[in-house]
Amino acid sequence: MMITELNKTDFPICQPMLGSTVQLEAAAIVKGNNPGRIFVNDRVQPDSALIWLGNNDGVFLIGNPENERFLEQLNPFIDGPLGGMLKGEGITFFEAVSTSEQWNRTIEHVFSHRELSVWEQRIHTIPPSDFTPCATLPEGYQVMKFSDVLTSDSCSFRDAVSEKVLESWASVEAFLNRGIGYCTVREDEWASLCFTCFEADGVHAIAVETAKAHRGKGLAQLTAERFIQTCFEKGQTPYWDCTVTNRPSVALAKKLGFTSRQSYSVYTFPL
Repeated sequence: MMITELNKTDFPICQPMLGSTVQLEAAAIVKGNNPGRIFVNDRVQPDSALIWLGNNDGVFLIGNPENERFLEQLNPFIDGPLGGMLKGEGITFFEAVSTSEQWNRTIEHVFSHRELSVWEQRIHTIPPSDFTPCATLPEGYQVMKFSDVLTSDSCSFRDAVSEKVLESWASVEAFLNRGIGYCTVREDEWASLCFTCFEADGVHAIAVETAKAHRGKGLAQLTAERFIQTCFEKGQTPYWDCTVTNRPSVALAKKLGFTSRQSYSVYTFPL
C-alpha cells in the first residue's frame, strides 16, 4: 500500500490510532473540529498515519511506529508529494510531532540522514480548584467576547480578529460553534486576545497574543483569566501547550495556576 490521503468523511477511522496520545491538535482534526489533512498507509484499515495541521507546519505521526512498509515510504513521500504541498504553503521545514517514546525512536532512526533538530513541548493543565483570577482591568480598557466582535458590523478590528481565528479554524462559524474567545480592547483596537485554537471533547487549546503597544500591563493574564473562567463555567477544560524555552508563556501559565503535566518531542529538518 502507498501512503495516500483520506477523505474527510473517513477521518473517524483514525480514532483508534490516537490511543492515549496527549496532543489535542491531532484529536481535533480526526474529529473534524479543526481543518487538517490525514495521510494513511491503508484507506480501509489504516494503522499508521500522518496528520498535517492544515496551513500550519506541524505533522503528527500516529499509530504503529514499527510499520515497516509505512516507514519505507515516509521519506519518499515527504521529499515528493507532501513536501510539495508544504512548500506550496510557504513552509520550508518539516516538523514531525511525536506522539510516544516509540515514535521518538522511530523518527530519530528514519530521519537519521537528515539535518535533524529536536525541541521539547510541554502541556500544562489546571483544575478548577487551582484557579483564582486576580488580574485587574487597567483604566481605558474593556473586555469583549469574540462572539460579539465577530458578529458585529461596526467593529473596526473584526477582520483582524477573524484572521487570527482562521489560522486554525475552517471558518468563523466553526469557531463560534465550538470555540471560546475574549479580547481586551482599547478605543478602536484590540490589545490582547485569548481564544480556542483547537478543540476536542470539550478540551480547548489556548492561543494568547498581546499587541506590542499594550504589553507589560497584565493584559494577557486578564484576558486568559476570562477565557479560563468561561471554560470552567461551561464544564470545559483549558489546555496550555508551549515550548519549554518559551519563558514568557511558561511564566504566564504558572501565574494562571497551570502545572506541567506532560512533555513531547518535535523534530524538524529542512525540506
